[in-house]
Amino acid sequence: MEKEHRLIGYARVSTDDQDTALQRKALVEYGVKPEHIKEEYASGGTMNRPEWNKIMRYMRNGDTVVVWKLDRLGRTVSGIINTLEDMEKSGVNLVSVTESIDTKSAMGKMFMTVIAAFAQLERDLIGERTKAGIAVRRAAGAKWGRRGQIDSSPKRVKRMKRYIETGEMEHITA
Repeated sequence: MEKEHRLIGYARVSTDDQDTALQRKALVEYGVKPEHIKEEYASGGTMNRPEWNKIMRYMRNGDTVVVWKLDRLGRTVSGIINTLEDMEKSGVNLVSVTESIDTKSAMGKMFMTVIAAFAQLERDLIGERTKAGIAVRRAAGAKWGRRGQIDSSPKRVKRMKRYIETGEMEHITA
């Protein structure tokens, strides 16, 4: 009797205000059963994500993990390549629906690697643009980081001076 080869879907978004509906729909249309789709709200910068880790433990020889786009799997070349190697050792295939790539073939593996490089590039460019934007704002006088614990508004400074000079404490609500 032949063992059933399962399709396991993985949908990921980076923030809670994003939605996995589009990914979920594409995975179901590909043939993944809704109950076999794992969803996650986590950064693609790390491969150490709870739902992804469950998939890595759950999959077995002959299974296929299906993602909407390769960047949903991760955004670092090393993370994706290491994951693909682990999957290959376990006899697990990866399919990216949007890019029409299947790692069963040598060309599919090569295309996955190229796309992983572009995902890493995109992540790096976003980081560079963010740093450049922060530098421009700082140069324009914008303040970054947490506000100090002491509010230095003129009203508060006046109250503190009065307290230091007279010992008189004026009640201030938080």
